[in-house]
Amino acid sequence: MYTTAPGTPDAYLYTPAFAHAIWPLAQLPWPLFVLLITVGIGATLAWLLKPLGWKWGLPLWLAGLPEVVSGNIFILMAVVAVVGFSTPGSWAFVGLTKITPCVGPIWFLVRGEWKNLVLAIASIGVIAGISFTISPSLWEEWLNFIVGHSGASTQPIGSPFLPPPALRIPVGIALVVWGALRNKPWSIPVAMFLCTPVLWLGSFTLLAAIPRLKAGRKSSDPDALLLDEKR
Repeated sequence: MYTTAPGTPDAYLYTPAFAHAIWPLAQLPWPLFVLLITVGIGATLAWLLKPLGWKWGLPLWLAGLPEVVSGNIFILMAVVAVVGFSTPGSWAFVGLTKITPCVGPIWFLVRGEWKNLVLAIASIGVIAGISFTISPSLWEEWLNFIVGHSGASTQPIGSPFLPPPALRIPVGIALVVWGALRNKPWSIPVAMFLCTPVLWLGSFTLLAAIPRLKAGRKSSDPDALLLDEKR
């Protein structure tokens, strides 16, 4: 499964846990699988952009359409950036796929939100443990794959116009630390973008979390209330 190098088409870089999680869905006929994924991601992007209204939301949704069709998970990661404040276990989705953009636990650590920190880390550990029990050899294959391509972190991966992960990730971590100290939830999706190992134009859809986060601060959104309580 781990035979294609990072930054090349159809490369599978996620942990075996993600493969195990979507296995039931993958048993569907391919056209139905693609339809469900595409419609689901498209609706999710619309939900994220809804606070902007039709004037800005529709053009941005259309701009994100290539990412919707690609079936990548950046838009779903943007959802985690929104709901992860009140549902810390959702960070397992990021931690077991793209890995390095899993900045939620850093936010919890800096703000002293110990319960949320434990829940986030425990969720990742439990899911990974179950997956390892199912297929330990696949995890060994994944680990060897990651170690074997670790040198790529010093080179641009994906877009040649963006800095390599080794330069971007420290900036992303610094940003989320600053955001946690200053209570700036929008720093989470921006930091996730910076910490993403392989960046493409579609990666910018992570920033679709910002309108929903901004809107949440002005409403009775549970995540917004939680943030205000921690100020």
